[in-house]
Amino acid sequence: MEHESGLYEIFPGVTAVALGRCRSFFRLPGRTLYPGLADRPCRGCSLDDVTHARDVPADILAALPPRLQTEPGRLIARIDAELLRRTLPDPRAPGCPWRREASWRMRLYDGVVDPPRRRRRQRVNPGSSAGGSPGRG
Repeated sequence: MEHESGLYEIFPGVTAVALGRCRSFFRLPGRTLYPGLADRPCRGCSLDDVTHARDVPADILAALPPRLQTEPGRLIARIDAELLRRTLPDPRAPGCPWRREASWRMRLYDGVVDPPRRRRRQRVNPGSSAGGSPGRG
C-alpha cells in the first residue's frame, strides 16, 4: 500500500516510522503527555508530531480492503486508547459539534495556543519529483 499510494505523506517505510514514533512518545516519562509540533513540515519530519504520526496508520487502514483491516485496526485502537489516556483534551480545539473530529487531533499541545488542523493531503504524480526521499520537503 505504501508503494501504491498517491498521497505525498505516504512513502515506503512510513508505517513503521509512524508506529515507532507513537511507541517512543508513550515511553516519555510522566503520567500526562503533551504532543509537540514538528519542527519542519516535510513529510518525514512531520512525523515528529505524534498526532501526525497517528494520521499515517489511519490513511493506510482506510486504503486497505476490509478483510485486511482487522489486525492493524486492533493495533491502532490500542494507540488511540493510549493517546486518550495519556493526553488531555483541548477544550479550544477546532471541531464541529455535528461532525466527529479525529480524537487524537483534539488534545492539548505542549506550549501551543491553537492546535494544528490536519493539512489537506495532496496527491503526487508518479513521475513528479515530489515523490522523492522522505527527507525532502
